[in-house]
Amino acid sequence: MNAYGWKNVFSFTFVNFLKSKSFKVSTVLIVVIIFAMGLCMGLIPALTSLFSGNSGNNVDFGNADGLPQKVYISDSTGITAISSYEQFFSAFNINIESVDADKLNEVTERLKTESRALLVTITEEESGYYIHTSLPADNSVSQDTASEVSMIIQNIFVTDRYASFGLSAEQALILSKEITATQSIVGEQPRDHFAGLVKQIVPMVSSVALFILIFSYGSSVAQSIAMEKSSKIMELLLTSVRPLAIIIGKVIAMGTIAIFQFILMIVSAVLGFVISIPISQSMINPEKASQAGISITDQLSNAVGQVFSDLSPLHIIVVIVSFILGFAFYALIAGLIGASVSRMEDLNAAMQPYSIIGVLGMYLAYFPAIAGGDNALLVFSMYFPLSSPFSLPAGILTGSIDLLQALLALLALALFTVLLLILVARIYEQIILYSGNRLKIKDIIGLAKNK
Repeated sequence: MNAYGWKNVFSFTFVNFLKSKSFKVSTVLIVVIIFAMGLCMGLIPALTSLFSGNSGNNVDFGNADGLPQKVYISDSTGITAISSYEQFFSAFNINIESVDADKLNEVTERLKTESRALLVTITEEESGYYIHTSLPADNSVSQDTASEVSMIIQNIFVTDRYASFGLSAEQALILSKEITATQSIVGEQPRDHFAGLVKQIVPMVSSVALFILIFSYGSSVAQSIAMEKSSKIMELLLTSVRPLAIIIGKVIAMGTIAIFQFILMIVSAVLGFVISIPISQSMINPEKASQAGISITDQLSNAVGQVFSDLSPLHIIVVIVSFILGFAFYALIAGLIGASVSRMEDLNAAMQPYSIIGVLGMYLAYFPAIAGGDNALLVFSMYFPLSSPFSLPAGILTGSIDLLQALLALLALALFTVLLLILVARIYEQIILYSGNRLKIKDIIGLAKNK
């Protein structure tokens, strides 16, 4: 294998691609779109509040302008006394009025025309207690404020219910504490529901990201070679560099550009989401924006930390190398396909098998990764060269495979990539100057055997 001149091909391809108008425009568009997506993710709570007609200031229970002036309470259980609610809500100048069951219809009708009032009904059924809040028809009280009033009434109701059995306030507090159940594999740290969602999303995101890199820039390798071949530039290049140097130089150049653009995508997405958190919280509640923003950030950080807690620098290196080898494996195939056509109009048809094996590899890696466990399909997807580039990063990031398995799978992927490079070296020189009908897979394999 003589790859003399690959550095020249690399620098030529890299510089010209960066200078191209299409790359500049696509990069700016991608960064803006990804940034906007990250921004929208953090702004969803505020946008939902705005489109529902709720003012951000109404969320703050301490804001008197957004509070109801009167709250009607109908407690058919007889557990709580109206004085318990009056004692709390008097501090906010909210009048509490007790409503008998036979007066509910009358108060309901009154609420259709009355502003800044709520009707709260407390009932008991076989399955438990129910607290329902009815809002005025003129939307003078927001749903967020009504939810806070309902939550306060619920807390008072729980305290009075425990007190009716002779329990002290401290005992009532102990009994009312939330009980959280978690599960984990023996020896592992328990993960909450949010962390579980992150664990499911990671394989999908990593697989889709690599898929985009492979088919965006892998196709660019094939297109570049086919274009130079059809325009006779290839004959000029071969006067100064070896044929194998062309595909190696282009693969490395496009891989470098792909990594650069992928980093920009990640940075823009994270930046958009981080910026949106304080903006979103300030739109909902300016006074509590900083505290709420920190709370959301902490929740996300804790979930990501739980999922990636066992990752070491070596794990990260394995993930990066698997991305690089995976891109190189598919890009070599794409370069070979680009050299097999003599006309640009034949390239789309020639790339169809490339697309099929890429989709097959991605799905073969994604489904076992989210299922977890030592299933046979997961093991197969780690060592099968078409799915290994997708399976390895997802398996490492989610902890589905240990470091030893990851290193063995990475070694297998490196071996398949080298074998593919040898195969390309055997037949590339024969087809690079070929002109005629598009070579099919069986023709390419035949050339490799004859060589």
